Amino acid sequence: MEREAATAVETTEPVKPSMPAVFRAGSVTHAEALAWFARRKAGYVRLAEAVAPYVDPTGMIIDVGANVGYFTKILGETLGLTGTTHLFEPVPNLAALCRVTTADLPFETVVHEYGLSDEDAEIEIFTDVSGNLGWNTIIAERAAGMTANKIRVRKFVPEELGATPAFVKIDVEGAESKVLGGMLDAFEQWSPRPPVLCEIGWGQAHPHWQAELAVFTRMLDLGYRVYDIDGRALDLARLTRTTDVLFLPQEVEPVRRTAGSVTRPHGDDGAIWVHKIGPYSDERGNSIEYNGPRDLDCKVKFLGRNNRLVLGNHAHLAQTVITFDCDNGFVTIGGTRDSNPAFRSKIRVGQDAQVRIGNDVSSTTPCAISAAEGAVVRIGNDVMFASDNAVRADDGHPIFDVRTGKRVNPSRSITIGNHVWLGAGAAVLGGAKVGDGSVIGYAGVVTRNIPNNCIAVGVPARVVRRHTAWERPHLTLSKPYYKDDSSTVARSPYWHLTTDDGQALRRALRLTPANVRHGLRRRAGTLKARLAAARKG
Repeated sequence: MEREAATAVETTEPVKPSMPAVFRAGSVTHAEALAWFARRKAGYVRLAEAVAPYVDPTGMIIDVGANVGYFTKILGETLGLTGTTHLFEPVPNLAALCRVTTADLPFETVVHEYGLSDEDAEIEIFTDVSGNLGWNTIIAERAAGMTANKIRVRKFVPEELGATPAFVKIDVEGAESKVLGGMLDAFEQWSPRPPVLCEIGWGQAHPHWQAELAVFTRMLDLGYRVYDIDGRALDLARLTRTTDVLFLPQEVEPVRRTAGSVTRPHGDDGAIWVHKIGPYSDERGNSIEYNGPRDLDCKVKFLGRNNRLVLGNHAHLAQTVITFDCDNGFVTIGGTRDSNPAFRSKIRVGQDAQVRIGNDVSSTTPCAISAAEGAVVRIGNDVMFASDNAVRADDGHPIFDVRTGKRVNPSRSITIGNHVWLGAGAAVLGGAKVGDGSVIGYAGVVTRNIPNNCIAVGVPARVVRRHTAWERPHLTLSKPYYKDDSSTVARSPYWHLTTDDGQALRRALRLTPANVRHGLRRRAGTLKARLAAARKG
């Protein structure tokens, strides 16, 4: 970007701040470059938030004119990218710095050390000498006093990348017609067509404005519509200044940006993603109720209608993704005391299903929670998930009896009481209940009712000890480091004797009528054998 910051829809001529001479594209160090861009972070964040409603974070991203990779870094932080990003940067030093910037990002990146154009060629690029690292152009008429450098450009070959991109960003300081012209065949082939963020240099003052307009018209012929980054329709022919422009496929509705949540459909599934959590509602009847801080690490995906998310104002969420696949889903998550860790989860809600989570619930890694077909998952207060836990009221796919055609694995509701601890790898499946104060051991799978204040282990989980209580203080992180008896911890309100109902007790003792009959038959057989042996003797 040639601008100081992208905080306005339109900008004037390139701003070239007074910077030390060493801040040049060909010689700048990574630390110097990051410091330069960091001072302009707000503009990049604004751009990332503007495109967030239209970008599937799991898809492939194309960044043309990547510079040192700062926009990709900010986009990844804003959207939580998990797919592959391809960055195109022709200036060798900037491409090298781009690799450094992206090396530690938590998603895959590929840096291509060449520019994109409408032909394969070796051309000149002009780099700024006054310290503006974002100002490098191939437009000679605009390059007075700049340094010429040879670079390599290529026509875009979509087959080399494979998948259809989820988003394309183009920032090439006046060379938009060259880049878009070389990508037109790909745009025509791609389905669905990706949204495009393109900085258009100088508007009517562009030395080759008619060539620019001709390519933009081709994009419109492919079904794209043009907006500014705040969702207002634009007439490209009337641009008079450098402007950030969104090319959106005609089936994608623009978002009129406000100070609240950033949302909107993107992709062929019609999903609405909410990346910044706050009060929200849409025309499909989906809504979010939350009035706490806006820095929750939580994303919400609405695929259906009339879904509702309610968050406590003191909710403490991290690495959380909530997906409403169908209609009439409901999720509520309570607040968390400052002393408790965050709750991490991947929640999936189907038709008419509910997930109800109480206060002070925590997890070490994201807990997978699923409810479908009207099932309800209830999780009480002060529940502690360890790592790799799952709570599934459904199996995800139907299973049928081949003789009758009847369903054999219907979705069934789950209840987890207050102050329950699920050990690493433990799972709770449809129809199960876990009583207050209980512990499910490592990799245990709960398929039935587990009473209160007990320890259950195994597959399926069975009670191995009753009349137990547990507390949160960690053995190695909380003093005293020897916790020999209950005097070393503060007692929670969940210290109770285990209360089994008669059915649970009979199951534990194996005293069902069938078991009794089977035992009597075995004993009678043994007695008959002994009598026969005695007669022979």
